[in-house]
Formats: sequence, structure tokens, C-alpha cells
Amino acid sequence: MFTASAATNDPDSREILVMGAAGFSHEDIRDVERVRSVRRATATYRERMTIRHGGADLEASVIAQEGEPTAALSANAAWPLETGRFITEADGVDAKRVAVIGGPVRDRLFGTEATAIGKDILIGDESFTVKGVLGPHPPFVDADLPDDAYIRSAIRVYVPLRTGVESLFRETRPTLLRVFVKDSELIGQTIAEIRELLVGRHGQAIHLEPASPRGSPGP
Repeated sequence: MFTASAATNDPDSREILVMGAAGFSHEDIRDVERVRSVRRATATYRERMTIRHGGADLEASVIAQEGEPTAALSANAAWPLETGRFITEADGVDAKRVAVIGGPVRDRLFGTEATAIGKDILIGDESFTVKGVLGPHPPFVDADLPDDAYIRSAIRVYVPLRTGVESLFRETRPTLLRVFVKDSELIGQTIAEIRELLVGRHGQAIHLEPASPRGSPGP
């Protein structure tokens, strides 16, 4: 099933999220970018993997994407950085083996509030150097969600998109596309065109729903 959502309640939103459990091919991404109102489209890869340092390990969501981390539980707000830095565009261009880890990942692998910046971790069997640590949880925005739901969501690791594709996700199709539109007024039209393109190609339904506005603009 495909799901496409846009921040249609945000007049300044120019981003559409397109999700498909079966994943997207290179041709899908190329053709989405050919939609007239689309400025660019970028894939996001996500998979649970074992993260290790020394004798400690844990299972975490490993995410390869462009742009800074955001939190779905927090209306896609920007995830605060506790220390270090985010992944940069240069990291992606050069396919550097760097990572930004969630606070709970740091605590499990290095010790509570220990220094992780500059240290190496293994993602699967691949070595990466920690450049940043996210806050222990994303911003709390839903009083009905328990605190531990936010904390569990921080058990994640981000790597540059190109590095992830080349080193970690060679046999995996991306299940999320971030589509940036040239004009916010074209969001509805663009969603309709992408839906027609993907349903025509895959023969699967697309569910559309508004997403909450992001805490920071897309790349």
C-alpha cells in the first residue's frame, strides 16, 4: 500500500511524503522527479540493525537520508541535537562513514551521558564514526502518548544517504520518498499526479492524509 501525505494545513509547506511498503525503484524516483511541479525527490532508507561498541550492543533503526532528523511522533518537528553536529551535505557527497546516534543508543553503548563524539561504532559489520548525539527524546507534543514511547523512538542511528546505500542498504528498496515541490500552492496537484503515476505502475491504492507541519524547512 502507498501512502502520500503533505502538510496541507501549512501554507508554507513544500514537502510531500510518499510511503510504500513494497519500496520504490530507481525508475519510480526518476519519474517522480519528472513531474513538472517537483523540484526534487530524495529517498529515505530505514532498517533495524545491530549496533555495537566494545562489548555492548543493541538493535536500533538505522536511517539513511538527506537533511536533518525529524520526529514523526512530534509532528515531524526537528529533532534537537544534544552534542556534536548533524550530518552535512559534504558527508553525503563524499560518502563518509559518519553517524548521528540517538541519546539512548549513546547511553547503552558508551554509558549514560558519556562522550561518544569521535568514537567508532559498528553498524552490522561496517565501522562508522559518531559525529553527533540527538537529544534523549524528540519534543513532547502529544499528552496522550506515554513518555517511554518518545524515548523508544530515539533508539535510532542516522548515516549519510550515499554511504547508507553503498555500505548498508545495497539490496534494499527505499520505502519513503521526500518530494519537494516548487510552489506550496501546487501541493494538491502534485499529490494527484504522483498518485496517478504510482498507482498506474504498481496497481496499488494510495492513501492521502495531511501531515503536520515540520519544525524546520526541507533541504
